[in-house]
Amino acid sequence: MDTPDESVLDGSFVRRKVPFDKLPTSIQQTLGSRKEWEKAVVNYSLSHQLRFKRSLVKSIVRNELEYYKAMLKHSQDHLMIYPYHLADVMVMQCETTPFLYYHNIFSFMLEHDRSYDTLPNFSASDGVLTMGIGRNEYIEIMNKSKAGKGMFRKRLKPKTVLPAEPMIPAKLDFWWTVCVGHVLESAVKDLSPAEHATLDRIIEQGPTLAGSLDRDIIIALYQKQLVYFTVEIQDDDTIYIPPLEGFVMNRVLGDYFETLLYKVFVSIDERTTVKELSGLLEIDLNLVKDAVSMYCRLGFAFKRHPHTATEKLNKSWNKAIKKSAMQIIAVDTKEGAYTTGRMAVLFDSTMTGFLMMGNFSSELKQHAVTLFEAGKLSDNSLPSLIHQLTIAPQQEEAHEFSGHAIVLRNTLSYLRHNTSISVGSNEEKGIDLGMQVDLLRCESLAVLAPSIRNSVLNKNYNLLVSMAPFAPGVRLLQSSLVPHVGSPSADVSSAWFKLFLYSKIWHGGPVSLLLVAGTVLKRAPSCFFPFEEVLVYSWKHEADTIATSSLLHHLNDVLRYGPVFVQALPRRKQFEHTHHL
Repeated sequence: MDTPDESVLDGSFVRRKVPFDKLPTSIQQTLGSRKEWEKAVVNYSLSHQLRFKRSLVKSIVRNELEYYKAMLKHSQDHLMIYPYHLADVMVMQCETTPFLYYHNIFSFMLEHDRSYDTLPNFSASDGVLTMGIGRNEYIEIMNKSKAGKGMFRKRLKPKTVLPAEPMIPAKLDFWWTVCVGHVLESAVKDLSPAEHATLDRIIEQGPTLAGSLDRDIIIALYQKQLVYFTVEIQDDDTIYIPPLEGFVMNRVLGDYFETLLYKVFVSIDERTTVKELSGLLEIDLNLVKDAVSMYCRLGFAFKRHPHTATEKLNKSWNKAIKKSAMQIIAVDTKEGAYTTGRMAVLFDSTMTGFLMMGNFSSELKQHAVTLFEAGKLSDNSLPSLIHQLTIAPQQEEAHEFSGHAIVLRNTLSYLRHNTSISVGSNEEKGIDLGMQVDLLRCESLAVLAPSIRNSVLNKNYNLLVSMAPFAPGVRLLQSSLVPHVGSPSADVSSAWFKLFLYSKIWHGGPVSLLLVAGTVLKRAPSCFFPFEEVLVYSWKHEADTIATSSLLHHLNDVLRYGPVFVQALPRRKQFEHTHHL
């Protein structure tokens, strides 16, 4: 089977199993022939990891095993995350466990001197959990593979430097399901009596609740690759996403599943069921379940109320059950303490950049990663964020970062405890409580279609508050039904609007200069000589504070790429009339 190319036809026809004869005439003409349609169906099915027996590809490809092997090759070649939703066929038919899958990927990367950064975010995060290989470990393994002995050094084979067995599943939970893998007689001989009995029980019963078995034994069976885990999600499940722990920030691949994961990340909350979210996003329920299952598997999300009677579980799970219960209690207590009023504070990536670049604690950096990658931080996580912002050290060498941290802390504290903007009160206790506050990143919301984005905002929020100013180029997101407090447009922070204000309203302002792209200056503009520093706005970028002494060199450098807007940064009593040039 040929390796699929990247171009695929509109997937709706493939998912609805529309045969060539029933396609719209315009689509048939675009394709040209039935053969091209069949090729497009196969390519789409492989790149979107569709199950053979449930998809249109079954009528085109006759050999099921050949199809899944081609899918496996495509997924590995493109460094996609392991297709856990097809684990039954991947393990039993293709004989490829998650460990073997990532072992092959890391072997390929080592053999071809690939940087660790080429691994996409979610694949890298899963690789850490499965193989125990993060950035530092990969660099160490790469150096070790090149350290052959003798005058003519020969690179060591990846098999000799990569781990020989999977890591202990750190995120394993009692409500997961244990399934029997591809069992070889040679592997069974080395099992202890307890492990042998447990494996026989799983084989006899079929998929078995992990919590009903001894935790240490099923972990041992997993590390010997005799069993694998499935993470089942029900229609009425609700999940909670805490600050991301263990997320690897490398690069975005852009495949179908990664795109889905980011869409669900910014949309889901602890009050919306999986089925409701599917309807809200207008995405197939099984796909949403696959995404939520992946979050739980990676430890990025937790079920609020697992459908499991914990009193009947094996006692080896007591510690894990207690930890899960504490997470649920923390979320439920917070949820019940507030009124139904909820506001969204909209921000752009500039804010996360300040939190990441500043010399702050690892806990604060963890919040910054969550805000950037998940695009959202729920009200339950804000007390921790505010605390970390409060204890953040003041940095004289990076006063700008510290200033942003102080402003963010004060803003969130004010909004969360200001009863004057509450939409209700707790009548039983006679206490008027402030609104819940979620932080939402505009760029993450922008991946949703406008109608779906409006549905998400309308359902979840009573008020929108946007930070200012937004970076140039960021679209300001609003809802037709939810009140919005903030800039009416992102253009308010643009150079053009500032010039408009100076000339039409204030008749003054700081000294300002707009230079067209390609301008070459022979000397620094004399209007800025009285000032020690100026603000330089490159088009669609944040302002840089530049010393006047180095202004000429900086302007000539940035003017090569676009127009530049320059403003004096006056000290007190140094304001002058605006100059428009």
